[in-house]
Amino acid sequence: MNASSVREAVYAELARDHIQTGAEYMVMKRDARWKIVYYLGESTASLYDMLNDPGELYDLWSSPELASMKETMIKDLLVWSLRSTLAGRQQETLSPSSPC
Repeated sequence: MNASSVREAVYAELARDHIQTGAEYMVMKRDARWKIVYYLGESTASLYDMLNDPGELYDLWSSPELASMKETMIKDLLVWSLRSTLAGRQQETLSPSSPC
């Protein structure tokens, strides 16, 4: 496997998780260093430093020094979610017909 085939991040989404969290929709991003789980419409989320806390024991969401990074990560998650939704709704387009 070469370096160009390795993903920089993994995204996941889950809708209507009423059993575990009660959230209507959540989306997650995990890269080499960070894992963020964002609950759409909620005031809180989860943020873990996977290098220093691989067991996800210490939620860093409330850390003031990470506020700017959290904002960037949330925007990235929402853009990914929107692109995923739009891609799933696009219908295959027909090739333009050749002139006769």
